[in-house]
Amino acid sequence: MEIDYGDKILNTSMIMFRQYGLVSVSMEDLAHELHMSKKSIYEEYSSKNEIILNLAQRFFEEHKLQLQKENSFENAAAEFVHITKYCMELFGAFSPKILYDIQKKYPEVWVMFLEHKNTAILKKVKNNFENGIKEGVYRTEINADVSSKVFIQQFQLAFDSLNFPKHEYDSQDVLNVMMKNHFYSLATPATAEAYGNQL
Repeated sequence: MEIDYGDKILNTSMIMFRQYGLVSVSMEDLAHELHMSKKSIYEEYSSKNEIILNLAQRFFEEHKLQLQKENSFENAAAEFVHITKYCMELFGAFSPKILYDIQKKYPEVWVMFLEHKNTAILKKVKNNFENGIKEGVYRTEINADVSSKVFIQQFQLAFDSLNFPKHEYDSQDVLNVMMKNHFYSLATPATAEAYGNQL
């Protein structure tokens, strides 16, 4: 069977970038890990930047499809649990170092990240809040527009080392607390009791 070297390079690059960060890994490092010459890598990708862009496009396309997938939930609260787990998984893929590297060195990828967060995820969350109000599982006085935007912005805040220094806080733990707090601010008492322990 013929080996897809382009895909092999992307898969290995993703592993190394997650472990060491985007800036630290060189083409020479990739060549060494892949047991390939740099020339062979350049035959597939013209630069490390192209590898990173390809990885980012594939990553966000997959996550967009996952977010758009139709699922059957008994109500908006059950869907909120699903959305929260999805978001935890998504942002768990970005270590603070990778997020920092993207912001500083790879603006095209940062735009993809923000677009996915502020468009695809925001739309999903806002729909959930609106449906939850109609269903009676969320409090009627909730402003779905404002509340969904606050929900989305919490993700970057959880990884903010100024507010949550890494030697004191685990970003995933901080994010989990934020998600739970947001759910309890939305939910009616009955909903909170029924679904709170699933978060």
